[in-house]
Amino acid sequence: MAGTRGRTSKTKKATAAPKKKVTKTKQKKNEVEDKENEAPQKPYKRSPLLDLFQTEEECVEELTHYLKERNNKEGKQELEEHLQVLNQSEITRIFTSLLNRLTNTEEDEENPSAFLRSYQSIATFTLAFLKNEKRVAPSSVKNVAQLLHDNIFRLQEDWMTDSDAKLNTEVNTTVNLFSCVSECWWSQNRPQREHLTPQTVSYLLFRAADLKSKANDVTRLYNLREALSLFDLDDESSLGIRKLLLKCYMLPVVLKSTKGKALLSYLFSISPMFIEEIHEMIRSQLPHCRKSIQKIYGEIYLEAWKEAEGATLIKIEHSCIQELMSLGIHTADNNASEACRSILSVFHKNKNVNGIDEMLHRLYAPILWRALRVANPLVRRNATCVLVDAFPLQDPTASAADIDEGMQKQFTLLQELLYDDSVAVRAAMIHGVSRVLMVWWELIPEASVRVLLTHLLGKLAHDKSSPVVRAAVLEGVTYMLENHMSHQILRALLPNIADLINDSCETVRLAFVELLHTIKNIKSIKFYEVIEPEQLIARLQKEKSVVAKKISSLLINSFCPYNQPTSVLIKRCLALIRSSPTSAMSFYNQAVEVLPVSVISKISAAIYRFVTMNKHFFASGEEEMEVTPSEGVCLMEISAILFHTIRVQLDTEENGPFLRFMEEVFTDDSLLDVIVYVDGCDLPPAEKSRVNVSLFSIASQLSSDSLPKFTRYVLSHVQKSTERTKKDQTENKPELLSAMRCLFEWGETRKMMNMINGYLGRMNEAASGLDGNARSKQSVSAMSKAVAAATSALSLLDVVMCDETCRTHMMSDDDGVHVGNVMGNLQGCLVMIEGRLAGREVPDVDVDDVVVDCVKYYCKLITHLSASSGMEKNEALLGLVEWTKDVVAPAVADVSDHSEEVIEEEQTKGKRKRTTASLSAALAETPLACRVAHIVVVTLCDIVALQLCGAEELMVAVNDIVRPFMTCRDARFLRAFVPNVFRLVFHTYSLRSAEEAGNLFSFMMSHIPEVIYNEAQDPQVLRLNELLQTLANQNEAVVFVSKLLPMIDTIMPEAEEQEDEAGVKLVDFDQLPSKGRYIFSSICRSAGSVSALADSMSQALIERNYDSMAMENAVKIAYLVVDAQQEQHREGEENRPTKRADLSSLCNPLITIVAKIPNHSVDVRKQNLKKYANRIMKSVLRSNQKESNSMEKS
Repeated sequence: MAGTRGRTSKTKKATAAPKKKVTKTKQKKNEVEDKENEAPQKPYKRSPLLDLFQTEEECVEELTHYLKERNNKEGKQELEEHLQVLNQSEITRIFTSLLNRLTNTEEDEENPSAFLRSYQSIATFTLAFLKNEKRVAPSSVKNVAQLLHDNIFRLQEDWMTDSDAKLNTEVNTTVNLFSCVSECWWSQNRPQREHLTPQTVSYLLFRAADLKSKANDVTRLYNLREALSLFDLDDESSLGIRKLLLKCYMLPVVLKSTKGKALLSYLFSISPMFIEEIHEMIRSQLPHCRKSIQKIYGEIYLEAWKEAEGATLIKIEHSCIQELMSLGIHTADNNASEACRSILSVFHKNKNVNGIDEMLHRLYAPILWRALRVANPLVRRNATCVLVDAFPLQDPTASAADIDEGMQKQFTLLQELLYDDSVAVRAAMIHGVSRVLMVWWELIPEASVRVLLTHLLGKLAHDKSSPVVRAAVLEGVTYMLENHMSHQILRALLPNIADLINDSCETVRLAFVELLHTIKNIKSIKFYEVIEPEQLIARLQKEKSVVAKKISSLLINSFCPYNQPTSVLIKRCLALIRSSPTSAMSFYNQAVEVLPVSVISKISAAIYRFVTMNKHFFASGEEEMEVTPSEGVCLMEISAILFHTIRVQLDTEENGPFLRFMEEVFTDDSLLDVIVYVDGCDLPPAEKSRVNVSLFSIASQLSSDSLPKFTRYVLSHVQKSTERTKKDQTENKPELLSAMRCLFEWGETRKMMNMINGYLGRMNEAASGLDGNARSKQSVSAMSKAVAAATSALSLLDVVMCDETCRTHMMSDDDGVHVGNVMGNLQGCLVMIEGRLAGREVPDVDVDDVVVDCVKYYCKLITHLSASSGMEKNEALLGLVEWTKDVVAPAVADVSDHSEEVIEEEQTKGKRKRTTASLSAALAETPLACRVAHIVVVTLCDIVALQLCGAEELMVAVNDIVRPFMTCRDARFLRAFVPNVFRLVFHTYSLRSAEEAGNLFSFMMSHIPEVIYNEAQDPQVLRLNELLQTLANQNEAVVFVSKLLPMIDTIMPEAEEQEDEAGVKLVDFDQLPSKGRYIFSSICRSAGSVSALADSMSQALIERNYDSMAMENAVKIAYLVVDAQQEQHREGEENRPTKRADLSSLCNPLITIVAKIPNHSVDVRKQNLKKYANRIMKSVLRSNQKESNSMEKS
């Protein structure tokens, strides 16, 4: 081969420069070497590859074996050496043999694996040959490459199967090698390379679109990008290629790689018509893609614009960029608008690129300035955001006067839009002005800066119409402070907004505190120059959210200088207590969010030591520190708070030393010494209780093994608390809770539960010892003591049930044995209820309150057991239902039989509103049976709400308890019972028992006696409006409102009706009976309920085919809803203003009715019906307009 190249070179060079003798000498030397190479006596000069192709039938097998032995780095180098010594005729002979073998593969196809390996060997050998770009490829090589290219898709179609994964892998490997041959031929710019691209490009597109594709696949496609110009993308035959190319704009692997973005930008230059399809594809992705992808789209547009020219440039500017501008401003979809601005922001941030400033100014001109003054506030807001993002818009090629005029126009717009009527526009412009000032501060005249800041920090910071505007000002100022040039001017203006710390909106307060945090990190401004620390302290006591944490973090160095001596820590702590004790508690409770465990443990220990060393100030003020007893109490509480906040962290290995340190400080003797000393001081009981709570809290963080004396003290303290009166127990409940939590944390659950069970057992023993109606002194005394003991047990049980820590220990200890004992004792108390309900009296002892409390806690335990047991069937609930059905329901029925006189007496009282206090008083007068029934129903509501029972248990409970109770005619019972049934209806529906809930609702509404409606003109009493509103929020109110329509149909004929000259019967709201007034007053309070009623009316009209009676009923119902709302509004004007619900949904069925009645109908009745429908719709519109005006004024 070298000899051949040499002879060719000689001919060319001899023609060009025959006078160079040196060239002739070298040429002769090369000819001699060639002859020596061809001589048979020197076989080592002959390429071993020729031996592989001695027979055409076996050449491929020999080649496969040859390549397999050289499948490493050294082997590939040897192959290259063997290829170098081949001359053109040898190369032609080798590839001709391979070509002939490729065209005769019928026999090989019977063995797929061998067939594919043969193809792989040929492709690998061809790639090795083409690796050297300078190596001349004869036509036989081109023919082999062409044949491989043509088989890319045929091979996949013939051999790919769903059943043989191994074969599929072999096929993919083979096809990939075919593609690599074509790619190599293209990249080396060899002759006729365009013939090797159609299937290769398609294959690489499919490969890039695969979910398993990698960046290298995208790079390979990018390297063939110029081949895409060979396709006529405007022709229908290229539809498949166009779809694959457009799909690339959705593929993350393409979008996130550098070559991929370059490829996508290049596609804009292929065809101006194809640009529209690309843009449509990108636009369809905008509302759903992430911001990072939107930025990538912007970069693609930018690169395409930079490389475009002529018709392509015009197309990109007007069909893509300007269309995005218009869409970003005029679309109502906020996500789409933000996406468009995100793409355009890439252009805005690259104004240093030549021509972008002019292009933006030219394309925005016909869109932006007009959009800033349109009536639609959403468009103005979008345009405002665009103006700020693109600021300043100017044409560098214009004259200086034109540029100045354009800038002044933009500044004027900035000031005008700060006071736009729309809150959203004002907030957007506030953010925008802040951004403009931060970025362009040094280029904007100082006078203009001061004008804008005066607007922001003067009027807009105190905009009463919207907290969004006030928060936007604070966020904008925080952003401006990033520019150090703003600090001098803002330092003087910031104190004007200090009052925003007390803003009614938490968002504004949080933004203000965030601003203070930013100022804290600026050396030239001190945050206490902006706002007095006293204001922050005063605010701290009112905050319980993230604002409190931020304020505490701001003040931490002032009141908690942990790098200072202990005396300084104490003085700062006392200063904060004297300023505001509540704020001090909140501050130290948040300290754990800022300070490390080591510091908090040090402060807690320091405060506790100070208190123990100077505990005499509990009796009188300490001279040096001048500490009052109340301040000493606060110090002890703060020490306990700090210890509690880090207790969980102290359990970690790294904080072990600090836990041991705390155990050395809070010793058994010191805790007992303080609590005994305080008990002997002349402190108010409330302050003594606070000290005890603090000490109990500290002790609960430690092990009981280290506090034996204090443990005995706490146990005796709990026992003594049971001897107090019920009033004292209530007043000292926090202290008792802290002591009991302490015992439960120490593992004394058994002792506590034994104490409770012991007290309850006395009640059962006394009850079983009663003999009929015996009134002996002994029985009375025993029962009195038993009632007192049961009261103590129930007070302890109340504490346990109300506290999550205690309740968890109780429920989990000894696998629930103790809870079972409590349940057993409470069940014993239920026996006494059965006797009381049967009419048996307890001699001279009032036990009703105690037994009712027993039922209450028994039901609570059932609820908690249901939550923790995980039973498929709620046996506890079924047992309660069975007991209620057998014992309570008959007693309630007996009460109902004797309550007719009560109902008549209530009816004579007339209509009057019931307040919560009057309801509570009525409940206190309720008979024992009704009180017990009420507790059971409340429990049932809780269990259903928490989904602790299935549909079977629920239906049993409803049929055995709720329905019988609803037949009770005792008003005293129903006043409290009916609201809970409304709750039960909703929770039943939430369990997806829609039919049962609807039936229960209908049954209840039909059985509520009139006396209850008389008392419930305010629907808050029976909560029907709450039920309907809750269901309306979930679009489920139609189910229940439709149940009301039959009731309305029966109520309306009972009302006093008046007949007009056309014979249409009208019913006013005040003419309805009590039940009707109650139903309509409930519906008209909720827009969702009104909408549900309108839907039900429309459905009824359709079902009755719009007959005259159906249309008349619909008009009358709509009239009653409007009249009910007007009546409520009149009452509200006399008492307090009431907000009107939106009744516009009523217009839907009325519009249909009007449309169904012809304008020239001879039926006078229908014409008048049409007239009334129009009047009602006008009334609804007037009502909505009045409500809108009222809201604007407020």
